[in-house]
Amino acid sequence: RPGRSILVALGTVVGLAAYVATLGLSLTVAHQIRSSFNAALATEVDVTATSVDQTTVLNLNPTKVRILNGVTGAGLWATLDLPNSVVSADWDRRRSSSVQVYAASASMLPVVMPHYVWGTGYGRDAEASHAHVAVVSSALASQLGLARVAGELPIIFVNDVPLRVVGVYDNVLRRPEAQLGAIVPMGLARHVFGDASLGSPSLIISTMP
Repeated sequence: RPGRSILVALGTVVGLAAYVATLGLSLTVAHQIRSSFNAALATEVDVTATSVDQTTVLNLNPTKVRILNGVTGAGLWATLDLPNSVVSADWDRRRSSSVQVYAASASMLPVVMPHYVWGTGYGRDAEASHAHVAVVSSALASQLGLARVAGELPIIFVNDVPLRVVGVYDNVLRRPEAQLGAIVPMGLARHVFGDASLGSPSLIISTMP
């Protein structure tokens, strides 16, 4: 039947066109993401500690680095190395995830530049007082079912340590590994989990292009 053959051929052409358009869009988005992170890396200096000089890096003052010519921001960053690390939304861990948790000084958040869906980051006062707060990725918030109810901020538990979620972000300029995890104040991490949990901390410095 000629009519059916024409329709089949037309459908095939349309399907291929749609596939090519979708592939092209995916590649374009992927290129834009890579370009964004490559641009960020070009203006980033990473001073990472070894097991010998961990304390030296942790005791660096990002504020003093910030005043250097060409520096736009600086902060401390570390990946928390906790035994059986679990982030949950309730005491009995019914809603839980084994995502990575990161520690960041308050001055590090403007360097990471998270885009907040709601809320905001924590400040120097929260860090100095070892406030039990955190900012989490939208992926983690969705997984744990976190939401503000009647203006109340949700609470998560990191290895049974309660933390109030003050912000949820869906994108970051730097530290793409944080896209699926949570970030807590560096002061809290050192006070509650200890310096040994910080592995190889880094001083991250953002510079002008």
